[in-house]
Amino acid sequence: MGIRFIFGRAGSGKSHYCLNQIKKKLDNNKNNKLILLVPDQYTFQTEKKLLEYIGERALLRAEVLSFKRMATRVFDKCGGRAINIIEDSGKNMLIYKLLKDKGEEFQYFNRISKQQGFVGTVSKSITEFKKYNITQEILNEKQIEIKDKDLKDKINDLSSIYETFNKNLHKEYIDSDDILSILSEKLKECDLYNDCEIWIDEFTTFTPQQIEVLKTLAKQCKNMNITLCNDGEIQFIEGETDIFDVIKNTENKLLKMMQENNVSYKEPVNLNKKNIYRFKESKELGHIEKYFFNFPFKVYKEECKDVRLYKANNNYSEIEWIAQDILRLVRDKGYRYKDIAVVCREIDSYDKITAVIFNEYNIPYFLDKKREILSNPLIVLIISVLEILSSNWSYESVFKYVKSGLITLESSFIDKLENYILANGIKGYKWTRELITNTDGEITSEEIEIFEYMEEIRRPIINLHDKIKGNVTVKTYCTALYEFLLEINAFETMDKWLEDFNSYGLQDKIKEYTQVPSIVMDMLDQAVEVLGDEEVDLKTFSRILISGFEEKEIGVIPMALDQVNIGDIARIKGRDVKALYIVGANDGVLPSSNKEEGILSDEDRLELKNLGIELASDTRSRVFEEQFMVYTALTIPSNYLMITYPMADFEGKSLRPSIIIPRLKKILPRLQEESEIVNKNLSNDKYYNITRSEE
Repeated sequence: MGIRFIFGRAGSGKSHYCLNQIKKKLDNNKNNKLILLVPDQYTFQTEKKLLEYIGERALLRAEVLSFKRMATRVFDKCGGRAINIIEDSGKNMLIYKLLKDKGEEFQYFNRISKQQGFVGTVSKSITEFKKYNITQEILNEKQIEIKDKDLKDKINDLSSIYETFNKNLHKEYIDSDDILSILSEKLKECDLYNDCEIWIDEFTTFTPQQIEVLKTLAKQCKNMNITLCNDGEIQFIEGETDIFDVIKNTENKLLKMMQENNVSYKEPVNLNKKNIYRFKESKELGHIEKYFFNFPFKVYKEECKDVRLYKANNNYSEIEWIAQDILRLVRDKGYRYKDIAVVCREIDSYDKITAVIFNEYNIPYFLDKKREILSNPLIVLIISVLEILSSNWSYESVFKYVKSGLITLESSFIDKLENYILANGIKGYKWTRELITNTDGEITSEEIEIFEYMEEIRRPIINLHDKIKGNVTVKTYCTALYEFLLEINAFETMDKWLEDFNSYGLQDKIKEYTQVPSIVMDMLDQAVEVLGDEEVDLKTFSRILISGFEEKEIGVIPMALDQVNIGDIARIKGRDVKALYIVGANDGVLPSSNKEEGILSDEDRLELKNLGIELASDTRSRVFEEQFMVYTALTIPSNYLMITYPMADFEGKSLRPSIIIPRLKKILPRLQEESEIVNKNLSNDKYYNITRSEE
């Protein structure tokens, strides 16, 4: 029983060390379990690495787990799978209903509780309380000691919401945020991981919930090894502003837990004493890792071959330049697409334009981003049909419904219908009355055709309306909505789309559209389970359903092995990347200057911390986390790094370069900033030089 820290800066081989240790343990012919614990987003990649490095025999004793996957294993063995877990969507629905019922009682949130997005903010606060083991009793106890009136009112309202939420939820369910708390309790009475050896990799911080799980595991397992990305020399000092401040803070919390629970401290492993393995083929990248955040720094005097800097006119020219450079690496330098990654801090600003340009250049890519389902045609159809009934058949809601793609009308005829509706001012009650009212005048064949299609559009909606008149229960709404989807053959239409996607080879679309119908059914089930017997009006039901859909995201795994990875810096980490492109390196983006404080401000968090209630990082701490994120980004590639930034956004507004650009120029004084005027690719192209000499 004991914990060993494995210290190492970026690229020193911490993950490789863990895999190598597991390989050695597999050779000793013992039967104890070998567990490699990583964050959720790295499980797929780490399993792949484990199999590549050790082979199939690794599956006999070794296993890659995340905390949630470990909970599933423990619940299977020791009980707990029968517990109904509410998803984030169901949680949002419950919070929306709760805020609507209690809105007038709040002292601080009285007005803002009705604002859009407030449900998500409250949901995040509840999640934060649970992750940091803050119970409603603790809030009530400490509330008396709070001096600031606004903070006192906030805590009073949050405590009331928290209590009601748990009371309503725990009748039949548990929150997904309670899983780790239940896991730490179940582990105490379970022998599943007795005498096992655990390696914990890729974590930057641990929440108190996770530390509780580690505490229980440390008392049961034979050895626990935790990798920490730092120099391994200086202990954490409160207020220190080192680049490894975040990691040393984590180390300090773990040491405190070990001291309080008599867990032995084993001699640490310091991989910094060896040469940095990742940068053995690139002196520039090794120099950046060592000196970028060092003061005073050492200048790299040699020529820069592996680091490039590009100033683009706008986002389009930026991504086009990267696409051309990727083709150059693959064509001339022998790179594979899988060796290349494109990262940025704001993936939403680049996902669409990158997809368009990479398709144009025939570059296979995987966009590592969870997709929101609000823009999916089936969700658009459901939301628009509820809007039609709640807004009395407004023109906008009707054609949002018609143009969803799930109504079997040809696009050319939709245009004719739209022109006819606009010309005749058909909205409101005109959709529900008799369509043919002019019996005296002559009706053209085109009008008859339009009336037939209008009847086809309105019939299922009127049938839905008849089932949900007045205030009915949430269960009635959900049942009627499901019957409506069956009546218009929505699921059959989506099945036909899947066949079309398959014929065109659009595997990512197949993965996305396969999940949506089951998500809709889960959502309706959650609504019935959480609020089934509650009577609500149509507008309230619409908002409840939308608040659930807003929380839903679709995860897609890579469809091929050889493709460029595009994603956020935090998600690309953990992959073997030879060439990296950091795009959008603008001021306020990298590092991010996100100053959102949420419900509780920095001053609130500081006062609560002084009272013994420690919550998530304040904005000051997040600044150091962002600095560490920049360090992570700069140290991901092993051979080649290009940093690009646009001088203007899509609207033509000027943008400033990130603070990392001048810093990089100081450390690498021979680094030449490229642009459309200064182009190294062309100057090094022998064919281009031939044509220039002929001129």
